[in-house]
Amino acid sequence: MPIHQLILLLIAFFFGVLSAYMDFDSFFQKHRVSYIALYKHPPALIFLCMNGGISLSLLLYAFFSDPSSPINKLIQVQSDLGKTVVIVLECL
Repeated sequence: MPIHQLILLLIAFFFGVLSAYMDFDSFFQKHRVSYIALYKHPPALIFLCMNGGISLSLLLYAFFSDPSSPINKLIQVQSDLGKTVVIVLECL
């Protein structure tokens, strides 16, 4: 795997975690719960990592599948950076 694809995968994972954190942020502001409670609650941390893993796995599927695969037909972009942008914006 080329280094640029690895960097793009890490970016996709980061934005997947960020989108889950934004969901928690709106919940915490609504219910006035402390942000420290997020880090003491293991299911919340698992949710953050799983959301990042979903975006990472979608991008892996797009990178290593044929151009005629369902995900590449849906994305309709051939460059690796373009695939990353589409999937990251889809996860947000």
